[in-house]
Amino acid sequence: MQIDIPDSVIDALRDALTPVLDRLIEERVEQRRPLLLSVTQVADELSCSRASVYGLIHGGHLEAVRTGRSYHVATATLHEYVAELTKPSYQRDVVSARTRPVRAFRAPARAASGRSRPAPPSIIVPATRPPRPPRPRKERPRSKEEIAETRCTVAEFADRWWGMESASALLERSGVVLTENADGPPTFRYGDLIEWMETHNDDFHQWAEEFDPVLNRRSDQR
Repeated sequence: MQIDIPDSVIDALRDALTPVLDRLIEERVEQRRPLLLSVTQVADELSCSRASVYGLIHGGHLEAVRTGRSYHVATATLHEYVAELTKPSYQRDVVSARTRPVRAFRAPARAASGRSRPAPPSIIVPATRPPRPPRPRKERPRSKEEIAETRCTVAEFADRWWGMESASALLERSGVVLTENADGPPTFRYGDLIEWMETHNDDFHQWAEEFDPVLNRRSDQR
């Protein structure tokens, strides 16, 4: 026997169960997260470099746990740090989620001597200043080959130079082929235009004299 359930009932059940499932998934993810994050993990979470994380720790903006030469940040501390960043600067409080040192793991006993080397004690590096945002990660500079293979629209090229009129005139003079795109405006290979500029210096300088406002201003003054 087949029972037909109305679509309205299915939609109501879906709307009621979705928040519960989302909460369960979020709790499961939180349970699997480590209590302490390394500097590399913190940098990945904040989308910054390791040097920026060290700067936050040594500058007193982010509390950390130091064990020997290694620094770790509690997951709860990182969450509070990010939450504080959403507030105005004059409302930010010092983030200090942990109040006691973390027990250090002891190194395994050496088989040869039968003695165990004690692990260095864990020290809390407190945060003494309100949190500040980390410096953004620097992008890797693009090579000449990557720049040459870049696809550019006429509007984007016009923003780099002196408007749509000058960009259209240069593309028409250079004979660069525009590739039609089904999902967007036509584009051209930037390297083709650079090659034309290098091989047609006279034509390029003539175009620059026509549209460059600085050169036109100098010619008017003469």
